[in-house]
Amino acid sequence: ARKTIWIENAYFVPDGQIRRGLVNAVERGVDVRVLVPGPHIDTPYVRMASRFHYGELLDGNVKMYEYQPTMMHNKVMVVDGIWTTIGSINFVNRSMKKNAEANVAIYDHGFAQIVEKSILADLGKSREFTKRMWKRRGFLTRVVETFSWLFSENY
Repeated sequence: ARKTIWIENAYFVPDGQIRRGLVNAVERGVDVRVLVPGPHIDTPYVRMASRFHYGELLDGNVKMYEYQPTMMHNKVMVVDGIWTTIGSINFVNRSMKKNAEANVAIYDHGFAQIVEKSILADLGKSREFTKRMWKRRGFLTRVVETFSWLFSENY
């Protein structure tokens, strides 16, 4: 990526390689935005496991957003306004390694614009999750996040 990486994913528990890749992209000047479910999610432990690593991403200036109005179940990514992937794959180990899931990759500026427009609309219904918010979460929340992350291979 040279300009943008926008990710909207229902279950976002990226491994270390993906986290480093997103942070490295920001260091190169890429606008990296990740939109995940907010309080309305069918598997709350996935949300907690996801938040376990927010600090690393936020320290790297990855912009994190949580969708607010209802459950969000999208699985899309747009890179540089031309390359889009959309399908059933989540950013969790089980989805990437064990489940029989698939995405399609489309290299088309017009299609990417349509998906970007959709992501922007969803960002308008989202709350940015800041480093300050991440630092202020309570002890019990941190324990649940750690516990959830330990079992994230099962999600």
